[in-house]
Amino acid sequence: MGIITAILSALIDYLIVFTLNLRNSFVKETDFLDSEALRFVLYYITGFIMITISTSMGGFVTPMADGSGIPELKSILSGANTYRYLDMKVFLPKLVGVMTAYGAGLPVGKAGPLIHLATMIAHSLMKKGPFKHMDHNYSMKRSVLTATIACGMGSGLGAPIGGVIFSMELVYGYFNVSNIFKSLYTVGWSFVFLSFMKQQISMDPLVKTEFEHYEFGSDIFSFVILGALAGLIIGIMLKLTIKLIYLRRTLPWKIL
Repeated sequence: MGIITAILSALIDYLIVFTLNLRNSFVKETDFLDSEALRFVLYYITGFIMITISTSMGGFVTPMADGSGIPELKSILSGANTYRYLDMKVFLPKLVGVMTAYGAGLPVGKAGPLIHLATMIAHSLMKKGPFKHMDHNYSMKRSVLTATIACGMGSGLGAPIGGVIFSMELVYGYFNVSNIFKSLYTVGWSFVFLSFMKQQISMDPLVKTEFEHYEFGSDIFSFVILGALAGLIIGIMLKLTIKLIYLRRTLPWKIL
């Protein structure tokens, strides 16, 4: 699943860049439009068409393609029987919706849809011959989906450790500690293969960024203090919240 998720991430990037370049070249290279105002109108119309296509995927094709898919995965991993959201019939509408939404210029975010698409593939593979035993074992099925979520987040944001932590957060109701190593192993393969593909395939990034070299100085201590203060404030807030909930339960009269 790590390699499959990496290929899927590169495919989504390629389709997004292709759609944006197609739209921009169509507007810029149209010969009969000499006015900048007309070009703007055409650019607006093409964006509106792409937004219409994107929203139609969930409105007319399948409602399971709407949204990021992460809330549905959260409910599935919490025990709800909503596996219809992982049906492969949702795959193409979801992919077209993401591609056209980005082509219209909407920064909808790639990580959520990538996680949803990757878990669709994982769920479909677990129903095939050599992997059928995973589909009948709920614990193993949960482990595979958790590792796939970590791969999707790690590949989508370029943060493998962050992907593992996010997968733990998504299944916070019950998390098997042994899944940490499985997720790290899967994310590692995904990240290595994605880095290799990016070196082999030349593709213009959506946004080019350049950062000056940063040298650690005394200002690093201000960030340490800021992090410690944030942790302290959050800890106090959580303690007060727990005490408030306990107070509401113990008082004889009802409080909002």
